[in-house]
Amino acid sequence: MKFDRKQTGFTLVEVLLVVIIMAIITTGAFSGMLNLQRTSRINAVHRQFSNFFELARSYSLNGKLITDISCEGGQPCVPKSFGVTVQSDPKACVTAPFFSAKLFFQKISAQGFGTNDIVFMDSFCINPKVDLWYALDNGNIAQYAKDVTFSYAPPFGTFSVKDQSTTPKPATLTFCELVANSKSCDSKNYNKVITLYTNVGVLE
Repeated sequence: MKFDRKQTGFTLVEVLLVVIIMAIITTGAFSGMLNLQRTSRINAVHRQFSNFFELARSYSLNGKLITDISCEGGQPCVPKSFGVTVQSDPKACVTAPFFSAKLFFQKISAQGFGTNDIVFMDSFCINPKVDLWYALDNGNIAQYAKDVTFSYAPPFGTFSVKDQSTTPKPATLTFCELVANSKSCDSKNYNKVITLYTNVGVLE
């Protein structure tokens, strides 16, 4: 007497098909997670910079009083300008390239970026995976935005340490994913922009 044996389990083709489908799903999920992390990093740095620029502009427009022992003999005074600077800060920022953004005011000269003239009010470390670039003259010149300073001063314009002209020019800060040996932000990558105008302040 013969008994029919029913085949149980999966065939090799079915197993391979499931593995391929899982690989596709995993790849898509991993890529989506990387994109989410990238946009989150850029958004965070962009938001922190925006807050600093808005504070500097607001303090300058409102003539904020500052009480500091080195400012007018400890008496309240109105600083010459408020601004945001990007500087190397290996003591505070422990991850290369060790750059931080700092909110500051200048006591003596609006364009005198001497260390004795600047008082730092707040700072944060820039994510090492986020690149910063800026352009002057409506984007005609792109430069690496490390060790650069923007300041608000009467008539509440913006200028950089590399462009200390009597008439401040508009400047654009671009935030993007770090690309090794790059000369600008890759337009294919996700990026965010802050545009600084001479008369109306920060516009995004």
